[in-house]
Amino acid sequence: MSVFADYLDLRTAVIEQSGRPDIADVFDRLTKLAEARFNRSLRTRFQIASEPISISENAAALPDDYVEVIGVYGANGYELTGQTLQRTANVNWRTYYSLTSTEINGPDGDLTLQYYAKVPTLTTSMTASNWLLEKYPDAYLYGVGYEAALYLKDAAGAQASGEILKQIMTDISSDDESARYARAVVRVKGCTP
Repeated sequence: MSVFADYLDLRTAVIEQSGRPDIADVFDRLTKLAEARFNRSLRTRFQIASEPISISENAAALPDDYVEVIGVYGANGYELTGQTLQRTANVNWRTYYSLTSTEINGPDGDLTLQYYAKVPTLTTSMTASNWLLEKYPDAYLYGVGYEAALYLKDAAGAQASGEILKQIMTDISSDDESARYARAVVRVKGCTP
């Protein structure tokens, strides 16, 4: 069970922590600002998503929750190589792809896009929850608390929340690396003596 049951529970906790019930009116905006900050810096195993993409005339729209590419794979499972849009403008698209802010450019046909997805927003309903609120509730508490302190022009509160949030984000990254790579093995390719 999570520390916060849902969005309403988080809102109550942030209001209690700040001592300012008047932030309830702007709480959705503060939460979206915190989520924007999370989406700029978090890249965890919980965000990995995969989606089939059908490219026509060398372009297709990126998913709405797209943040960053992990890999683009062709029908046979081969990985396409990412290049700049300028570099791919005059090449054979067969093994290359490029990205703009809203679309992927590549060879016509079906591809698979593996990517980091945005943290799902909590602002859709009062009973909403997501993986970040469940696994790292303190990230939301101090992330939204930091945005609330900035909104209230509370420099001391913003500095305190910001420092705690910075440590939480470091802890999340460290936890994710441990979970993903704790039993990883490095193998040297080629001849070894």
